[in-house]
Amino acid sequence: MKKLFTLTFLCTIVSLTVLGQHQFSGKITDQSGEGLPGATVHVLNTSKGAVSDTQGNFSINNMNSGTYFIKVSYVGFQSLQKKIEISGDLKQDFKLSAATAELGEIIVTANKQLQNIQETPIAMTAIQSKQIEQLQINELVELNRVAANFKSYDDGGGSFQTLASRGIYSIDATPAVGLYVDDVPFFNIIGFPTLFSDIERIEVLKGPQGTLYGRNALAGAVNIITKRPTNITNGFVRFGYGNLNQLNAAAGVSFPLVQEKVYARVHGSFTQRDGYINNIALDTDNLLSRESFSGGARLNFFPSERLHVTLHTNIEDRSVDAYALVGGFDFPRYRLDSLRENHPFWAGIEKLFLPYNPSVFKSDTEMTDPTFFEFYDFLQATGYLYFVGFFQLLNGLLLVFRWTYLLGAVMMVPLMLCLLMTHVFISRYPGFIFFDSAMFALNGFLVLQHYKTLKETFLKPQGIWI
Repeated sequence: MKKLFTLTFLCTIVSLTVLGQHQFSGKITDQSGEGLPGATVHVLNTSKGAVSDTQGNFSINNMNSGTYFIKVSYVGFQSLQKKIEISGDLKQDFKLSAATAELGEIIVTANKQLQNIQETPIAMTAIQSKQIEQLQINELVELNRVAANFKSYDDGGGSFQTLASRGIYSIDATPAVGLYVDDVPFFNIIGFPTLFSDIERIEVLKGPQGTLYGRNALAGAVNIITKRPTNITNGFVRFGYGNLNQLNAAAGVSFPLVQEKVYARVHGSFTQRDGYINNIALDTDNLLSRESFSGGARLNFFPSERLHVTLHTNIEDRSVDAYALVGGFDFPRYRLDSLRENHPFWAGIEKLFLPYNPSVFKSDTEMTDPTFFEFYDFLQATGYLYFVGFFQLLNGLLLVFRWTYLLGAVMMVPLMLCLLMTHVFISRYPGFIFFDSAMFALNGFLVLQHYKTLKETFLKPQGIWI
């Protein structure tokens, strides 16, 4: 009896499982009714799909009951997205229109689920991959042209980009408009991706979106959805050339590793452009030139109908030949020479306004004042810099304690005189000359105020010194 019950129970489970699987089939044709061979049918957010045969017929088996969104595409025709209900075997035909004939249905995920954009109660704009290519949107900063009352802009040098919506801007590294790439949030504008190469859809949501998107969505949110790998092998290559020797290149390929189970997609893009600012001080006409590279790989695994695992990684490298606003009319020439060669200043040397590259400073000094370099060479050869640094530390310690602060004040007078002369003859920087002059006068005043005490302590007659 027990064996019979177990056998009956297992048969019931198998019967229910079989009854839950349905077939979705149909025919894909053009407007004249002619079948389109090689058209693709993809069930969004699943691993299921099919390719039409020579007559345009397709069939997808093992469909569970439920609601699905179907995407039908064919080269030269407008892609079609349709919502279907599966409760049994379903046969439905699709007619595709020429690519420029009409706008197709747009399916978005702004509400964290697949939904027709016309049924989504959010102020938003969405563009798909075909529109992205037609509008040549290759960077985040170019999203201005797709949405009203929305602005994307960079820092002026192109190092990082940020977003604004409905008059609300970011004033620091925390974004006012949230950015999400495949549902992964970016909480710092410095980390925003700048290059687009393999994008399926971009959704621009305007207005507060904190309910669904949490922090950093005060002014809105931008969803970037990249293309997913499918069961069909395909790829793309794009190349462009423009003003300022701008070069854009992108390529990608998608292929199945295990049919119906594991898919992979790899893509990359590269862009570079010459600068357009001529800076006489730095002797260059290539300011704001830029070069960027981005690449990514995606692996999708579908162990079951309702479970999928995604491994997605991206890398981006960008460099901009931009300089900060520095100096003024009295800016030392040796610092400009160092900037032309893109040499940073070492912090310790920068405090004394001595050059990072002594050879550059020597050549500049010999042209303006040949005799002065002998003094500068003497300062370096005698270890003047180390001497000043050591005594600054020692005097600072002496000034802290009550019984030694007078000694520190006395020792500070010649030290401040050395620093003052350094800035007078080397840096010629008014701010530091004023500061050193004030410190020298302050220590001199302190010494004069305690002159009697200092005289009794340090200037005793020789006979009673010991």
